[in-house]
Amino acid sequence: MRRIAIVSVVWLACLGCGDSQSAKAPKITPVKVTVKINGQPLPQAKVTFVLTSDKVSGSGTASGVTDDSGQATLTIDGKSGACVGGNAVSVMEGEAPPAPGAEKGDRHSRGDSSKKTDNLKNRPIPVQYANAIQSGVKVDVTEGKSEYTIELKR
Repeated sequence: MRRIAIVSVVWLACLGCGDSQSAKAPKITPVKVTVKINGQPLPQAKVTFVLTSDKVSGSGTASGVTDDSGQATLTIDGKSGACVGGNAVSVMEGEAPPAPGAEKGDRHSRGDSSKKTDNLKNRPIPVQYANAIQSGVKVDVTEGKSEYTIELKR
């Protein structure tokens, strides 16, 4: 019985061990991003910033969906902003706009999303941008700067 108690104490003591003690919550700063493809705004695209530092705790992932002018305000864990530091970026299809004449919140208002996104400007979004690690797009978010532009190419 004593052996089990010792093992339990050692295990509980180690819960606080490791890199997690050196990791801290990331700094969050307001971020508004404009996404363009070949110089033209990219509407209804989901843009995601993934913090590349392993020295912070938490998700480190901020996202937003662009409006008709290609702009999005990013949020992270329900708060406005993105993590300060280097971020890998992905851009993919966002939520399809509602069907014409459909009421907001109608569960059938979205229909076939692939057909609706095909009718959006500047489509399709090249598949290489769908993965933040492989997209090659990086943004260094700094405090005091809140607007960023992402230029994608076909």
